[in-house]
Amino acid sequence: MIAVGALIGAVTNHFAIKMLFRPYKAIYIFGKRVPFTPGLIPKRRDELARQMGQMVTGHLLTTEGIKKRLASDAVKSQAVQVGERLLAHLSQSTATVEEALESIGISNPAQKADQAVSRWADEKLSAFLEAYENEPLKELIPLEAQEKLKEKIPMVSGYILSRAVSYFESDEGKER
Repeated sequence: MIAVGALIGAVTNHFAIKMLFRPYKAIYIFGKRVPFTPGLIPKRRDELARQMGQMVTGHLLTTEGIKKRLASDAVKSQAVQVGERLLAHLSQSTATVEEALESIGISNPAQKADQAVSRWADEKLSAFLEAYENEPLKELIPLEAQEKLKEKIPMVSGYILSRAVSYFESDEGKER
């Protein structure tokens, strides 16, 4: 009796597990769906995935837990070790900065840097001009700088005069 009971239990467990996972798609005979196809888990796959995702984000991977883990001393020491290894590797490298940037997917780094600096400078200049558009220059330039500028006027005027004379004596200047 024990052997027969064990055999029946094993067979029913085998079929129960098979019915949970298989078949993956519905089977149709003469246009009618065969009962218990697809299996329970493939049939409700989307719902199970959504529920498991909610469980993981709600209970296992909370924001507080991640913050706590990232703030731990172990993670900080690992980050320092990774940084040290990266710096040691980079110090041994013969690649240029441009080659290193291109290897991580940044093409034309000089052009992109120029564009970023130009965009940043334009934004800062626009903000400065907007803030001080009605202020006279005399109030914006510090007194020490004004005095230094006054000292340099003769030198600058001489330079401008010599450049103007050389321009007007040139063929282009005569033509103009």
